Amino acid sequence: MPPVPSRPGRRRIALLVAISCLLAGCRADRAEPARPGLAPLADPGIEGEGLEAIEPAPALAEGGPRLIVSKKGVVLPVLGASGDAFRVVTPCGNEIVATGTPIATIDVVLDPGHGGEEPGAVGPRGLTEKDLNLVVAAHAAKALQAQGISVLLTRRADYRMTLAARGLVVEAIRPKVFVSIHHNAGATAPSPVGPGTEVYHQNASGESKRLGGLVFEDVKGYLSQVKGVPWVAAERPGVQARVGATGDDYYGVLRRSKGTPAALIEGAFISNRAEEALLQRKDAQK
Repeated sequence: MPPVPSRPGRRRIALLVAISCLLAGCRADRAEPARPGLAPLADPGIEGEGLEAIEPAPALAEGGPRLIVSKKGVVLPVLGASGDAFRVVTPCGNEIVATGTPIATIDVVLDPGHGGEEPGAVGPRGLTEKDLNLVVAAHAAKALQAQGISVLLTRRADYRMTLAARGLVVEAIRPKVFVSIHHNAGATAPSPVGPGTEVYHQNASGESKRLGGLVFEDVKGYLSQVKGVPWVAAERPGVQARVGATGDDYYGVLRRSKGTPAALIEGAFISNRAEEALLQRKDAQK
């Protein structure tokens, strides 16, 4: 396998998102809000300590927190107040009463696709997309935080999260930038253009299109430096909007994050044995 370029691929994604965030008007020198760490979670805590069955609760007060993070690191959009606790939506879409740390503002939300019983793509050697997406997002978040940019991951462990719940996180916190991280499968045809990276943007958003273009140029530029990989590609690699039958965005996370510049990246093809081998290497994951 050829050597990986000296600049880490995951960090390049993070730097790219940071540039896009700054273009959207972020200020890295302002005070950062409280936010959870990035330590891996052994248990998502959906039914654990601090969570109770849902009970009727009054509406959320004006100016109150819109998002909390539970003791075990689960991100929970807030629907209303319940004494000292909050009525929230869990990753699987249930409404419960929970306690946690309020999150006021966030610059960037990174969304590791899939999770739990939804593995996403699976490579010939067993690499699962859900695990790789989480590794990519964690490295990207650390690099962004090192630059003074606040970051929130929609999930920080291996559990299922509905598209609606991911959209509620974005709607609740309204970050400057939202990026959903994925890896691809299915293509078998040799790529005539090098890496078959795909980036999807919101159809009606110029800022989303600009974000998608920057993400694509940076990620593909990095991957293209790795020589000797027999890349594969689908029919239409590159930056594009995909529209569904109703004329709206095809991908749920883009459709549910309107009002925030958003992009969905399919970094490389796990289903291609050579690309999977590259993505499994630790020097390509940092």
